[in-house]
Amino acid sequence: MDIYELVKRYGNQTKLAKALGVSRAAVNQWVIAGQMPKGRIWQVQAGAVKPPEKPLQPISGESKGEV
Repeated sequence: MDIYELVKRYGNQTKLAKALGVSRAAVNQWVIAGQMPKGRIWQVQAGAVKPPEKPLQPISGESKGEV
C-alpha cells in the first residue's frame, strides 16, 4: 500500500490522519519514511477506515436548485 497514493486519495495528510484516528504528525512521519506501519495497512485494507470525502458534483444538464 502506497502512502503517497493514500494521501492523494484523501486529499492531504490531515484528512488521512483523521480517517485513521492518528495525528497528522504520524502520517507525516510515514510519508518521510515512504511507508506505513503494517497494522495501519491492514486497517485500510480491511475497510476499517472512513472513506475519503468526495465533493458532490451536479449531474450534467442540471442547474443549481433545480430537480
